[in-house]
Amino acid sequence: MGNKKYLIFIFLTFIIAFFLGSGEFPFDDTIQTFFIKFNSKDLTKYETIDPLYLQTDVESITKIYQKNDIYEIRNNLKEFIWRENSFSYERLPSKIENNFVNEKFYDFSNLQKIDKLTVNMENGISSSSYLLVPNDPNNELVIYHAGHEGDFLHGKKTINSFLKNNYSVLAFSMPLFGNNNNPIIDHPRFGKIKMTNHDSFYFLDSENFSSIKYFVEPILTSLNYSIDSYGFISVYMIGISGGAWTTTLYAAIDDRITKSFPVAGPLPIFLRADNENLGHYEHINPELYETANYLELYILGSHGANREQVKIINKYDSCCHYGISYQIFEDKIVKILDKLDSGSFEVYLDDTHMGHKISDTSLNLILQNIKDQK
Repeated sequence: MGNKKYLIFIFLTFIIAFFLGSGEFPFDDTIQTFFIKFNSKDLTKYETIDPLYLQTDVESITKIYQKNDIYEIRNNLKEFIWRENSFSYERLPSKIENNFVNEKFYDFSNLQKIDKLTVNMENGISSSSYLLVPNDPNNELVIYHAGHEGDFLHGKKTINSFLKNNYSVLAFSMPLFGNNNNPIIDHPRFGKIKMTNHDSFYFLDSENFSSIKYFVEPILTSLNYSIDSYGFISVYMIGISGGAWTTTLYAAIDDRITKSFPVAGPLPIFLRADNENLGHYEHINPELYETANYLELYILGSHGANREQVKIINKYDSCCHYGISYQIFEDKIVKILDKLDSGSFEVYLDDTHMGHKISDTSLNLILQNIKDQK
C-alpha cells in the first residue's frame, strides 16, 4: 500500500510540473518538503537534538566578554594564517586580466565585463577569481564562494540573480577545485604528492606556514583590487557548503564584509557526532580553532556597526549540517552581541527542500536582506 501511495505521489508531481511548465525536475521546494514527510521512515536526526550536544556549556567555551576580545582574537587569527607575511589591505593579485573573455560566461545575465584575478601562493598553488560587472552597476559587491562541488559555475543561478539586480559579483572556487591548479609538491619525507584534496594540506603545514592561507589570501587580494578599482561602498559575502565555511572565516577576519550568508556550512565541532558532519582539513584544524572556535567566528563575523551574519541551515540537508541543533547556541551568540552593543547574528532554518544547496527561498531572503541595507 505504501508503494502505491508513493507511485501516485510521483505521478501527481509530474503532472503539476507539466502544467506549470517548470522545465526542471518536478520537486519545487515546497513539494520536496512534503515528499520528505510523506516518504521518510525516520526524521529523528532532522527534528531532535542529540543529548550529547546538550552537555557542552556554550558560554564556557566562548571567550569573548568585551570589545577588546574581538580585536585580540581577530589579530591572532591574522597572525596564525599569514604569519610573517601579514594581512594587508595593500596586497593585490599576482595577475590581473581586464576584460577577460571566455565562452563559459556567454549566457550570464546583464554582464558588461569580467576581470580575471589570479593569486600565486606558496608551494605552487594558485587560485583564480572572476569579477563580474553588470551593465548598470549599483556600486555594491557580492562575493560568491562555491564549495566542494567544484567550479563556482555550479552557482550560476545564484550569481545571475545578483547580476540581474545590478550587483557586481566576485566569484571563487575553493583551492584545488574548479579552474584552480593541482600542483605536485616534492615533500622531503613523503615524496611527490599531487595536491587534489584539502586533507593533503596537512603535509604542507609547518611552524612557519599554515595552509589555511590558501583559502583566504585570494579573497583578501581580489577584494583589495575590486575596491581600489571600482570603489564599491558595500561588500556582502555568500557561500555554499565549503564556501559557507570560507564565508564564516573570512567575515570574521575582514570587517569590510558588512553582511555574510553562510549556507549549509559547518556547525561547531561539538555538534558533529556523525562522521558525515566531521568535515575536511579546514573544518577541524586544531590550531585554527584554538585561535578562534566556531562560536567566536560567528561573533567576529557579526560584530561591528551595520554588520550582520545570517547562518542558513537546510533542515533536511541531504549531505550534512542539518537539523535543529543550532538552537543550543543561537541565543547565546545573540546575547553576547547585545552585550557588545554592535552587530547582529541569526540562524535561518530552511525547511523548504531536501538538498545541499541555496534554495530559491534562501536566495530571495538574501536578496531582500541586502536590498534592505539601503
